[in-house]
Amino acid sequence: MRPQRSNLITLTILLMLAAPSLWSQTTVSKPEAGASAPTPDHFAAAGKVTVTTPVAGDLIAAGGDIDVSANVRGDAVVAGGNVRVGAPVQQGIYAAGGRVLIDAPVQRN
Repeated sequence: MRPQRSNLITLTILLMLAAPSLWSQTTVSKPEAGASAPTPDHFAAAGKVTVTTPVAGDLIAAGGDIDVSANVRGDAVVAGGNVRVGAPVQQGIYAAGGRVLIDAPVQRN
């Protein structure tokens, strides 16, 4: 299976999981205990998704508002009402939303 198709399938599943929580506006982030060491692949779905810890692998996120302010070493696959990527992405970026702002360098796409 091509990586793009796999990412699309994963994103679709995350959107289905996030739908009930779009009204709750909870924040999901994966802080690293006392350090800024990169986390492995990061998957998140919620009304509000905030990523503040560097991601060593791929980031896949879905929600009402998505804010990525930490480096992503793999691909970033994000979908939401408002999407903001404000940190470098080492691989490709796949973003969809009502408003999408990519305010950082992307290595390839």
